[in-house]
Amino acid sequence: MLKLQNVCKFYGEGEARVAALNGVSFEVNKGDYIAVMGPSGSGKSTLLNIIGGLDRLSSGEVFLEGQRLDTLDENELVAVRRGKISYVFQQYHLLPSLTALENVLLPITFAGLDGNGHEAHAVQILERIGLGKRMHHRPNQLSGGEQQRVAIARALVNNPILTLADEPTGNMDQKRGNEILDLFDQLNKEGQTIIMVTHNLDAARRAKEIINLRDGALVDRIKQQVR
Repeated sequence: MLKLQNVCKFYGEGEARVAALNGVSFEVNKGDYIAVMGPSGSGKSTLLNIIGGLDRLSSGEVFLEGQRLDTLDENELVAVRRGKISYVFQQYHLLPSLTALENVLLPITFAGLDGNGHEAHAVQILERIGLGKRMHHRPNQLSGGEQQRVAIARALVNNPILTLADEPTGNMDQKRGNEILDLFDQLNKEGQTIIMVTHNLDAARRAKEIINLRDGALVDRIKQQVR
């Protein structure tokens, strides 16, 4: 489904040039759940941003469902992100003036679609992740774990084929973090493909595979026993 071939990302020039990614190659199949680990500065978030088209690579190739992404212009990348890729960040990025349901419907609004026709789908997602009774609450009326669930529901409303998560439990205590990881487990079992950046080894052990980065290079890829 996803293929990276010799992906490099450099910042600066000459002696000041730094390799954020240096020759990274791997493939992801539909239904995979991959945790990306490595020390700070190893290129984890850069990798996620390149896969999602938020950052441009310096060289190499990225394919999603056979379509080459690194040659697309910005408008074409936006269309891919809206239709196929979703993001879950460490920060929830919810609009405080909107209810949970209204926040979930934002991608529909940005895509210029009729929100009324998609509201039932958004409600279904919120109910599915345990927020059916909280959908009309605003972010300041929700716990951190509930806000992250809203962010996940927002990421799923367009039925993406790939979910990218950057430290999704980084701001949570262990109990709330485990609730989000339980939700990721559930979504993956239902067929969602997930690539998650994390520093937390316990979180990474939830995934089917761990990719380790160091100094911008992929140093190993470890398959894990599926729970």
